[in-house]
Amino acid sequence: MQNRIDNLQGTIVTGESGKRYRLSQKIDSGSQGVVYEEDSGNFVVKLYHEEFASNHVIEQLRFVKQVKLPPNFVPVEDLLCEPHVGFVMKRVVGHEPLDVYLLPDPKQPFYKWYNKEKGFLCRLFLGRMIATAFEKLESENLSYCDISGKNILVRTKNKASVQMIDVDNIYVAGRGNPGVLGTPRYIAPEVVRGLNTPDIFSDNYSLAVILYELLRVGHPYISDEIANGSPEDEAKALAGECDYISPENSTHLLPEDVVFTTRLKNLFSRCFKDGKFNRLKRPSAKEFEFALIEASNNIIKCPHCGAWHYPRKTGKKWNPCPWCDGESSPKARIQFYDFFFEGTDYQKAYCDFEKKSQPKATKKTATNSYVIKDDFKNRVPRFYVVGEKSYTMGASVAENCFSIYSKNGTCTLVNDGLDMPIKIKHYGSTNFTIVDKDTHCDLKNGDTLFFEIGDDSPATIVEASNQQFGLIKMAMFMEV
Repeated sequence: MQNRIDNLQGTIVTGESGKRYRLSQKIDSGSQGVVYEEDSGNFVVKLYHEEFASNHVIEQLRFVKQVKLPPNFVPVEDLLCEPHVGFVMKRVVGHEPLDVYLLPDPKQPFYKWYNKEKGFLCRLFLGRMIATAFEKLESENLSYCDISGKNILVRTKNKASVQMIDVDNIYVAGRGNPGVLGTPRYIAPEVVRGLNTPDIFSDNYSLAVILYELLRVGHPYISDEIANGSPEDEAKALAGECDYISPENSTHLLPEDVVFTTRLKNLFSRCFKDGKFNRLKRPSAKEFEFALIEASNNIIKCPHCGAWHYPRKTGKKWNPCPWCDGESSPKARIQFYDFFFEGTDYQKAYCDFEKKSQPKATKKTATNSYVIKDDFKNRVPRFYVVGEKSYTMGASVAENCFSIYSKNGTCTLVNDGLDMPIKIKHYGSTNFTIVDKDTHCDLKNGDTLFFEIGDDSPATIVEASNQQFGLIKMAMFMEV
């Protein structure tokens, strides 16, 4: 009976709101139903095949319509019940399916397709936006159920945007049954086996798969052998019946070291090894959000081919660009540290530290790093200074802390994100320059930045064994 809704161009359908919608061009069809454009160009209408048009689906649509969804999820605008069951949503303009970044274009060489526009930088940025959207959904105890490259629409030109469609599958764990289990390539193993219905943990699995594909262009369970095998072999792999691929048996994918940081590598390993059947070990969307921001802050643009890549070293020598083998190395970077010292005066403690006359308890521990991009506004995220643990669920981790403008070999720090001043100790000097909010200062090699974020004092002070100790976040600017 599926053909009842396959040829309804020109038909007028009426929503529960009383609004009338004239169906025009059919733009998609699948196992659930058919999607039409609407005559005004402002809406899209999805109609369900008869076997899916149950009272449960209508109840689910009413539930989704009243749920307050995060901004990146296109909401249900109106419901259709007679003579066809379906819903109306706003048409997303100027976007394209994420599939254009997941499925190589056979008409282009792979390296050109992967590195189109801003290439790897764009992929990391889109991945972060997708992770952010799902973290916000997770904070509302909602799951999407049907993550796929077709249901995620992206825009990279002008103002970047990510929009999720087909929200009729939004689900609250324990509330009825979801209308769909998901797209086979992205369904979590326990859902495939019928052990669990989709929920936040299965969404975490699906999110990890799509991020993995966005970066490596391949599935985490499809090895070289399976890629050249039968459809049955692939189905078993997608169901989680095969081991997580290794660098040795995944040569048809981009190498891990080209597209993953150590942190990303560990998160994917946790998900696809430890988390395959132990759902609680899967990384959250927020963990991927932090990792993708960190990764995007540690890549550079090759001056020869224009591809974005991680600068890697073998010994003291920078490795060539992985795409063209041309020489490519960073010009400057900022290394962040936790500086732990005795007493309460971090300025004196650090000057003593540089003179190597500090007490034994004084030390600095490296945390995050940021590679400065040439001719670029480098926006340093706030969590580099305040720490990841300070971010609660639903809070934005992309919030700016300060910026560094790199132009013609000069790097200028602008305090455009912090409410407190940044203090800079210039290399070779014992003086500290204060950079107040919305002011700037040129940086030189070896300059040290201090961020006074203590509650009652410039540094966080604690007492132990009748002694006072301080902790302050600092960073060092280094020309490479």
